[in-house]
Amino acid sequence: STGSIRLNKMFSHIRCLVLLLSVIIVLHKDTLVSTGVCGCCNDHNECTLDMCHYYTGKCSHKMLCNDHDECSEDKDCDDRDECTYDVCDPRKRCVNKEMDCDDDNECTNDWCDSREGCVNIEIDCGDENECTYDSCDSREGCVNREMDCDDKNKCTDDSCDPETGCTHSYHGCDDYNPCTEDSCTDKECLHEFIVG
Repeated sequence: STGSIRLNKMFSHIRCLVLLLSVIIVLHKDTLVSTGVCGCCNDHNECTLDMCHYYTGKCSHKMLCNDHDECSEDKDCDDRDECTYDVCDPRKRCVNKEMDCDDDNECTNDWCDSREGCVNIEIDCGDENECTYDSCDSREGCVNREMDCDDKNKCTDDSCDPETGCTHSYHGCDDYNPCTEDSCTDKECLHEFIVG
């Protein structure tokens, strides 16, 4: 009948309107605030396409960042430089932050090699002076302590040469007293009076 035909056309128009509404909701994510079906699907992430699926009433967030300028995960941001931390920031996109190779040790030279990463090489504290003990303190750095050349021998003069190190020259025990016999025994000068 004419009435049933009109009713079928009306239901057909309604189905089209519902389909059109679902398409509009999917495509216009930026204007989607509240649909009454999904609620708000905006996750405030630049790298996602936020969609409301009308028939399920659920939101979905499709990742868009898949090229060299944008990212979906950290590995997408690999700049092949071992001196940077590569991170995917949804708002700033790829972030390649310079690595700090300082190991807080004053006894190492620290730098970064783009292929190997951090390099921490022990420093040489030698001052080319044979009269110092050379060492390194992790907090203070190089320490060059003066060498003690005293051989505890009162029969020698002790000194230090920067090229050869400590020297101990015998100086004798003469007290310039004709009445004594001078000698050096067990590192001590002896002055015995001459009898007769």
